[in-house]
Amino acid sequence: KLFAEYAVKQCKLDWLILRPSAIYGPGFDAGFKQMVESVKKGAYKIIGSGENHIALAYVDDVVNSFVLALKALLANKVKKQDFIITGLPVTQKECFNLLAKQLHVKPPKKHAPKWLAYLYVFVHQLKSALQGKKPSVFREYVSVLAEDRVFSTKKAQKFLGWKPRVSLEQGMRAYLKYLLGSEVK
Repeated sequence: KLFAEYAVKQCKLDWLILRPSAIYGPGFDAGFKQMVESVKKGAYKIIGSGENHIALAYVDDVVNSFVLALKALLANKVKKQDFIITGLPVTQKECFNLLAKQLHVKPPKKHAPKWLAYLYVFVHQLKSALQGKKPSVFREYVSVLAEDRVFSTKKAQKFLGWKPRVSLEQGMRAYLKYLLGSEVK
């Protein structure tokens, strides 16, 4: 991604770069589907203290940012700029408490140290490679959940008129309905 951005910035054309955080919602199942299943089973462990902030962007908000960016670029309102696109900051604990509430299960209470989560991913990927299989867990999944990620979207608000319109609760409900169907109310 970094090299692609560098190449875009070197070209003579007008450009805008959008940097969405982890996207969730219908069609973005990688990592999230496993997380939902783990919370449903009562097996999910909070990584670290759970007080870290995670950055999530609902798919509809990301699509809206692209529409607004294209309109701004075509209207010559803004060019040669980059923008961060993400929802409001939420702690890992708050996110999983909300997820558990919507799944009608108890929220995760147990914790695992970050180093253990990263070790688990390493072992899983090594085992998958030795078995000639594609891994189902990635380091980035742990990073998204365990590291403190707070980003400002003020620039996107100012120049594109963009702001997240879908709350985490609304987005999670829509995603769970897509993923689980009638199990979610």
